[in-house]
Amino acid sequence: MKKIAVVGFGFMGLTHTINIINHRDLELVAIVNRDPGLIEKKLSSNAGNIQTGDLDSDSIRNIKKFSDLDECIKSTEPDALVICVPTFLHYEMAKQAMLHDRHVFLEKPMCLDISQGNELIDLALKKNKIFMTGHVVRFMPPYRQLKKFVDTRELGDLKFLSLYRFSGRPDWGQWNEKSVMDSSGGALFDLVIHDIDLANYLLGLPDIIDCTYLPGKLSKHDYVNAMWKYGQKNVHVSIEGGNIFHSNLPFH
Repeated sequence: MKKIAVVGFGFMGLTHTINIINHRDLELVAIVNRDPGLIEKKLSSNAGNIQTGDLDSDSIRNIKKFSDLDECIKSTEPDALVICVPTFLHYEMAKQAMLHDRHVFLEKPMCLDISQGNELIDLALKKNKIFMTGHVVRFMPPYRQLKKFVDTRELGDLKFLSLYRFSGRPDWGQWNEKSVMDSSGGALFDLVIHDIDLANYLLGLPDIIDCTYLPGKLSKHDYVNAMWKYGQKNVHVSIEGGNIFHSNLPFH
């Protein structure tokens, strides 16, 4: 059984905590949060944009809670950390964990700075650690079926793929904090990145990208409309999405 610590207890931290507790091969040994006293007040997934389940306070009552990552690692010696902090803390926390020789699951996006992302990859290779970014869409059954169709050509060669993802501007949990909002990377990095990852997963890197975007409250690219062109495969992929709409717009 592998020992896991969750770092950051917002909506995604809660989601991963529920999954870890329900996994027969994993043991939740610790939760790290800026204010540990708030952990037992954040047990409902109503704080997010989808329902992922709620947590009974009894299930984490005896789990050790920390405000400091170093202290958590030294005290509980987890095998791996699931890092769900705001984006601007991803690089710092993931690097800290791997310097302690821990495996890391890092919520998406990996980083907003490509040099920091490359540094984390190099560190994981140097330390021989598993380092995974939480691009969940490629594991969902419909998208796995799509991957199978593309690879096997069971339905013929793929010619065109349209990917579409929109939501209202996030206003739940820590999204209401200016530091989080200003450093999120906006819709391109927080929302549309799901479809960017899927296109990479299905077809690899494109030859040409034509893209237009519009600014919103979070960033200069809170609406994105891109056409990915794969010359040798003769495939075009349309990726459109954003969160420039009012907060009550449902995720779709």
